[in-house]
Amino acid sequence: MQFVGHIRLEMSDYDADISFTPQGRLHAREHDHASGNFSEGDPAFRSILTRAAREPMGRIHVFDGDTGQPVVTEIYVDDLIRHAAYQTIDSVN
Repeated sequence: MQFVGHIRLEMSDYDADISFTPQGRLHAREHDHASGNFSEGDPAFRSILTRAAREPMGRIHVFDGDTGQPVVTEIYVDDLIRHAAYQTIDSVN
């Protein structure tokens, strides 16, 4: 979808970042504060998707790559998006 920007997840004792570059690359990193674990790259991306699908009550912030401003000001999760995310996780695992 040619999105260029940054997504930040915040959950209890956990935070993660996914950046989408203008070159079409993805960079992911996560930090589990409870365990002290930190990971980057593909393993982090897979872990972020898994955790986001199984743990409710987190916050997701989406920032435009050009302006750095939030893309969405309200939280909304469509059932179709949730279903597609679960399918993605199942195919990764």
